[in-house]
Amino acid sequence: RRLREQLGDPLLVRRGNRMLPTPLAERLASPVAEAVASVGRVLSPAESRASWPASITIATTDEVVALLGPRLLARLAAEAPATKLVFLAIDASYNRLGLALGQVDLVISEDWTAPGQLRRRRLLSSEFVGVVAKGHKPPRGLAAYTAADHLLVAPLGGRRGLVDDALADEGRSRHVAAVVPTFAAAAPLMAAHPLVCTVPELAVDVCFPRGGVQRFRLPLALPPARYDAFWHARVHGDRAHQHLRRVLTEVASEPPSA
Repeated sequence: RRLREQLGDPLLVRRGNRMLPTPLAERLASPVAEAVASVGRVLSPAESRASWPASITIATTDEVVALLGPRLLARLAAEAPATKLVFLAIDASYNRLGLALGQVDLVISEDWTAPGQLRRRRLLSSEFVGVVAKGHKPPRGLAAYTAADHLLVAPLGGRRGLVDDALADEGRSRHVAAVVPTFAAAAPLMAAHPLVCTVPELAVDVCFPRGGVQRFRLPLALPPARYDAFWHARVHGDRAHQHLRRVLTEVASEPPSA
């Protein structure tokens, strides 16, 4: 009724036992059908699953970029070659403002100080190992490990890490000779000085020169490094974002390249 009043046309008229469209209704049939189909495509799970935004922005650490970046690029090349993949450095707030404003789609990181209101999903888990540069002798035993000069990789700019907390529980400490924000920055320092670096094992192959370091088993127990994807609640139900999270889970589960 409202549409008939707005258009000033009955749209349908009775002819015997049938209702027939008026000329105006016939002219409107095609554009209205197309508009309804367009809305259906936007709301269709199958269609939204296959859709990608113009860009995807992920705040994370360099080992995640090195490990998942190539896999995600390959997926985008196959499904959405026009989509730009942007990686940003994670900040101490877990890029909370960027997530809230839609400037950042996801944060991928270990949960050091993640805001509790962010949604999350586990992507990766990796045991910690010790590494030294090739040609340098790995420490043997806890006493030698704590006596060595250590290199701390601290993406959020801290001055102590998981190792320091674990040693403190045993009444011990270590000497941190240098702190760097990325694993890529660690390799040159380790090559120049006999530094011990404790890292998630997944970072060894993707962030250090092949054959440039040797790994060793740690003389203390540490929980594994667990990497989660974090996102803002405002996009939790968005189908395109749900698709992005599914794809990330899939690429994170792929076996390492040979």
